[in-house]
Amino acid sequence: MQGHDSWKPNFFQMLGYEFTVTEILKLVKTILPDKNLIRQNVLREYKNFIIEVGVRRKEGVKSQKTYKYKK
Repeated sequence: MQGHDSWKPNFFQMLGYEFTVTEILKLVKTILPDKNLIRQNVLREYKNFIIEVGVRRKEGVKSQKTYKYKK
């Protein structure tokens, strides 16, 4: 998977049907610990591979947009 993350990010298939930017960051940092990826750049870097599908709400926590992988 290393080396393919920018043009064929297969790691999205490891996430559930819907996921948040935080979950993407955690997975990328686990698989590619040397990759310097910050929250603000996730959507810009992977915008061609994901689409927004809704909002996840948890009590006491700020709502987060959810995304899914475009196949």
